Amino acid sequence: MDDLIQKAYGGGLSASDRREMMEQYKVGQMKQESFKAPKGKVLTKDDPLNMPRHQVHGKCASFHECPLCFKCRNFNSSHSSCRSCVLFEEGKICNTEKHNEKVLNFMIRRPRVDLDGTAFRLFYVECEHGIGHLRKVILPGGEVVMNEGNEKGNSVLESLKPYIGQELEYFINNKSCGKFKLDDVTEDEYVLRQKP
Repeated sequence: MDDLIQKAYGGGLSASDRREMMEQYKVGQMKQESFKAPKGKVLTKDDPLNMPRHQVHGKCASFHECPLCFKCRNFNSSHSSCRSCVLFEEGKICNTEKHNEKVLNFMIRRPRVDLDGTAFRLFYVECEHGIGHLRKVILPGGEVVMNEGNEKGNSVLESLKPYIGQELEYFINNKSCGKFKLDDVTEDEYVLRQKP
């Protein structure tokens, strides 16, 4: 590093020297610390036993807790009970312009739970007079196989072969039409459509 600094002051740095010097600088600036918090250790500055919900418990029936800031989302300035609330006096009202429904949906991850255990789905698109084609298949591992312009759906049908004998949920135009056991896979998609 010292020789690079000398070159820099002397004006003899090449492009590769500059890149090397920048990488060394970035490595020196980055600090990584990892620690494992003990179980039960509280890492927040707020008192977990003195949250806004504890201050209005049993007093306010319209309190609705924001899942991001834990403040009241249901504040209405036209209600006298809201204006005389302890939370309003302490400024513990959620900014619903920032914490709107769109933001909450992005911030809060909801795991998808398959209640009936059917993770194997087949989607058929039906056009006019009962004529249509396979659009996509969601395989048991979560892999999605799309029928990209191939009306016969050979790639989709090939992906079904390892799962013969398993139960799948069948959709026509995104409406569930029940479940059936996959007995056979042929090139005739109409056979697949008639099985449910």
